[in-house]
Amino acid sequence: YEDALKKQASGVLVSSLALENFAVGQIPNWNISFEGFNLIESLAASGLTASYNSAKPPVCLNACVYIDGTAIAVPEASINIENTIAKITSTCSTNGTIDARISERVVSGSFTVYQDTASVANYTKFSAGTEFSLLLVMGVPTSTVGQYEDYIAVFVPRCIITEKPHADQDGI
Repeated sequence: YEDALKKQASGVLVSSLALENFAVGQIPNWNISFEGFNLIESLAASGLTASYNSAKPPVCLNACVYIDGTAIAVPEASINIENTIAKITSTCSTNGTIDARISERVVSGSFTVYQDTASVANYTKFSAGTEFSLLLVMGVPTSTVGQYEDYIAVFVPRCIITEKPHADQDGI
């Protein structure tokens, strides 16, 4: 709703999604862009009532990154997903479009990893270009110490490291 004007999009697809500022002590940002192929505007009353959550946004602490299910020490991370949306057109449609599909997807991201002094398993994955899964998890602390709610998670089932600097944060 914008100044009592109801705007409703249908056939909406995500054109881009980015997780930014996923760093120690920061408030992470989600940037999401949608693209729809049909937009309806009216002055009709909404059938929905807004509901607001009074929780504070989670500061990025106790927010973990996992490689193949094992938590790793990470001071920062980012993920970007860009989708190319192809519209299926028809002269028979009132707006020229009858559907849309994601025709290409590009996923990229980065994270800094403290090198584990007890194991070279992750370094071996990086050196050999071995695929691995990546999971980022964060939640909002509750009033009970050690308990969290409203979790957000991002799972990327197949990752490959394309650049592997040998020194991590502050050269450690």
